[in-house]
Amino acid sequence: NERYINKIGVNTIWISPINKTTDKAWQEYPEPHRFYTGYHGYWPVSPDETEPRFGTLTEFKQLVKAAHQHDLKILLDFVSNHTHIEHPYYQNHRDWFGTYDLPDGTKNIRRWDEYRLTTWFDTFLPSFDYENSAAAVDTMTDNAIWWMTETGIDGFRHDATKHVPYHFWRELTRKIKTEVSPNRNLPVYQIGETFGGDDLIKSYVNNGMLSSQFNANQYFILRRLFTDENSDLNELQTAIEKSNTVYGYNNLMGNIIGSHDQIRIMGLLEGDITLSENGVARAFREPAIKVDKQSTYQKEQILLCYLLTIPGVPIVFYGDEFGMTGANDPDNRRMMRFDDELSAQEKAQLLVFSKLSKIRNQFACLRRGDYLNLYTDKNVMVYSRGDSDNRLIIAFNKCQKDKNIVISPPGWMTIPSLEPLIGTVTSDIEGGKVSLIIPALGYGILQIK
Repeated sequence: NERYINKIGVNTIWISPINKTTDKAWQEYPEPHRFYTGYHGYWPVSPDETEPRFGTLTEFKQLVKAAHQHDLKILLDFVSNHTHIEHPYYQNHRDWFGTYDLPDGTKNIRRWDEYRLTTWFDTFLPSFDYENSAAAVDTMTDNAIWWMTETGIDGFRHDATKHVPYHFWRELTRKIKTEVSPNRNLPVYQIGETFGGDDLIKSYVNNGMLSSQFNANQYFILRRLFTDENSDLNELQTAIEKSNTVYGYNNLMGNIIGSHDQIRIMGLLEGDITLSENGVARAFREPAIKVDKQSTYQKEQILLCYLLTIPGVPIVFYGDEFGMTGANDPDNRRMMRFDDELSAQEKAQLLVFSKLSKIRNQFACLRRGDYLNLYTDKNVMVYSRGDSDNRLIIAFNKCQKDKNIVISPPGWMTIPSLEPLIGTVTSDIEGGKVSLIIPALGYGILQIK
């Protein structure tokens, strides 16, 4: 009701699964055989009951209604790959599920790529055997439609997309288009989660299946480049160009700088944890991860600028908008904080994010415009986004020294002057060339006037 989401310029909320989950701790099969609970929501034990610790179905409907009244959309996380063994579907329909016992005597547990469509996440999380059970496909796609029509949500984030066969997604999308879309003013948005090559990721994104997937490959490159001083931004530029080639400039792929499955970006930028460490194990060790360096906030501001200006849909993991830190799960799921619970630096970071978000909302070229790289070296990247109404230039510098660069725009790009919209980049134009001074760990968005 205080409109926090509106104030920071966000228009959609992705909510993790709200299905009722098991209330017991379960021991994982792989070493070190830790005990876990289903606090995250991905171990459902009911197809239509909500987790009582979150609230009732009626309360969730009220939340969706309130969001719509504030011009916000709701995406609900839908788990189609598996259930928990306490789920009535598994209890009553074992023939809908596969087995984790392989002919060679080994266990098909977390063999993500070798047995992509049949592997189990654990011994207590049975995967559906959609290839051999039409009843399972029909039941689970109907369940997804029920959540849409019953609650009024606007779309889905689909868990473990690559572990579910194509025909499931075709059937779900067919039902959405015939049973849901005719009664909606906006198309239903479906975003999947797949870790793998671009060919695999793209194979799920088309008119007959999903709207998009998370652009995880670009994210993995991005975080490595900003935690290694010897890295080269040309690698990021190559990744952006590849993404544009595979998905197009006006793609709906989900760009991220963090997620609930990864180490918090601020923990990496601060140097409290490295990519080579076990982020889950670090979550349970002292000292607690916290942000001490001003430079960490500066680095994240660059990443936020990148996130809100490249082609695709920016997706912000809660807390990243003000610099929340942490290791991996469960330390990356710290309680959300607001207002006076934020430090002075976190409040300043939130203001930067809000300004960047406002600029994205103001300029359609950042949402649907072209993309043109103007300059890239080891530490500096400069690119342009434009359409028939506006053209912007975005620049950032990831090193600890100021950089002065000169770019020669293409002949069709006339630049009489540049007006800074945000950041500390200064410019000078002479003889058709543009000089940019980009401070250490600085960034800027400039509008061609």
